[in-house]
Amino acid sequence: MLSPVTKGLAPDYQCQLTGDPVGHVDYLVEEIGERPYLSENEAQALGYIQSTLETKGFMPDIDCNAVVHIEGKRDEAVIFCAHYDTVPGSPGADDNASGVSILLGLTIPENPEYTIILAFFTGEETGLVESRQFAHALEREVAGVICVDTVGLGEDFHISSMRENRGHSFFLSQVVYGLSDTGVPSIGPLNSDHVPFNERGIRAVGLTRSFNRTYPHIHSERDVAVDRDTLVETGETVQKVVMHFSYSEHPYAFVYGSLILSVVISGVLAFFLQRAIHTWLKEK
Repeated sequence: MLSPVTKGLAPDYQCQLTGDPVGHVDYLVEEIGERPYLSENEAQALGYIQSTLETKGFMPDIDCNAVVHIEGKRDEAVIFCAHYDTVPGSPGADDNASGVSILLGLTIPENPEYTIILAFFTGEETGLVESRQFAHALEREVAGVICVDTVGLGEDFHISSMRENRGHSFFLSQVVYGLSDTGVPSIGPLNSDHVPFNERGIRAVGLTRSFNRTYPHIHSERDVAVDRDTLVETGETVQKVVMHFSYSEHPYAFVYGSLILSVVISGVLAFFLQRAIHTWLKEK
């Protein structure tokens, strides 16, 4: 009952990614290649991310990560993150140049309702090192975290919440679900940069197409390409989430409404079903 109601109440945003996301993937894969944590190639990838952001008019904070703050009407923030490091030996097209390319292609409206943070983390492949430090040092209030990881291949598009503290992320997963054309809410087991935020009780979900799949390219030298249509489809969903938190004063309102309406509809159906059963028993 909840799913169609959520879809029906969700706002409709018409938006597209800017530029060519596959071009970013190709550069990271072909010009740089593997990007292990604290390697020279990782530093080159960070430089590429920094220059691309600056070309778009952003001024990222740079250490091991690249972080962009677009201050909004509210200090409360929504964080969109992706990791740019890889395991040794893997060019990391899908894992995770795909997520990086989507963040690089996002359009952020001026003066958004919520502060928008774009975070390009490294160290994900060595235990979420940098995202964990970032999450633990975070002082501002956060309305949600959307992690984009391995989204360039695969038919199934999952909006993945962690099993721990999953109640915190339920409403955020429903927001993304309502805005997405093909995404499906799931519980784990994507362990990516949304995890440290989840551990703090912050609403956080991971967008992925690697859920329970058997593609052998992940963490191997075969991770060299993504599917353009799949990547763009994922990116358009992320762009819709950006627009939603940029323009909506109450971004979770339609989910609350769908819950209430679903309960009412279920109650009405249960009432008439009970009466029908009662009538049938009397006639017997």
